[in-house]
Amino acid sequence: MAAGVGGYAAWRRQLLVRELRAASPPGALVRPDDPLEVVQAKNRTWAMLEEAVRIFHQLMAQDEFMANLQPATRASIERFLAAYYRRNEGTEP
Repeated sequence: MAAGVGGYAAWRRQLLVRELRAASPPGALVRPDDPLEVVQAKNRTWAMLEEAVRIFHQLMAQDEFMANLQPATRASIERFLAAYYRRNEGTEP
């Protein structure tokens, strides 16, 4: 009985990993051999990056805020967004 439960748990875990991998955005760089915990961590990290991108876009839409930014800070935000879009499109390793 214990072997059957263990087998079912392993099968269910593999099914969950496959579903998570399939649902992962390209930028998360989830590989087929990544274990469940790694897939979950990559997806959480990517979700945080997407939230940062959303915030940066809101800030960039505020002309007065952007006008008061130091050029280096503005350039840093623009580089971050460019890297995000390159990675999300799968054109960056």
